Amino acid sequence: MTTTAAQINVRLDADLKRSGDAALSRAGMTPSQAVRALWQLAASLADRPGALEDILLPSRVRTEQREREKAAKRKLELMDQGSKLFAAACRESGIDMVKAQPSDDEGLKRNAYADRYGEEMSWLYE
Repeated sequence: MTTTAAQINVRLDADLKRSGDAALSRAGMTPSQAVRALWQLAASLADRPGALEDILLPSRVRTEQREREKAAKRKLELMDQGSKLFAAACRESGIDMVKAQPSDDEGLKRNAYADRYGEEMSWLYE
């Protein structure tokens, strides 16, 4: 089996190159071996680019995860505030909260028709 070789030229900060070379040397690897290992890893994860990104850019992944968690927390806080406002409005209006919250979409639709037309629109459901 004949293989052809390709060459890669990369520009690096000189300090990064020195510290990287030293770390690779301690691990018993040459820069060429490290690049080949990286390309093998990339090829093995070709169908999972997110996994490769997680390995190569862990700080970015953690930052994005924190942002997602922060957004989810904010949504939950807003939902909590909304439910508290709804409960307060029901209390002040003397509305039974259990009856004010239909259990399903069908109940919501019936209530909307009743509010709009002032009567139950049962003929729609026959």
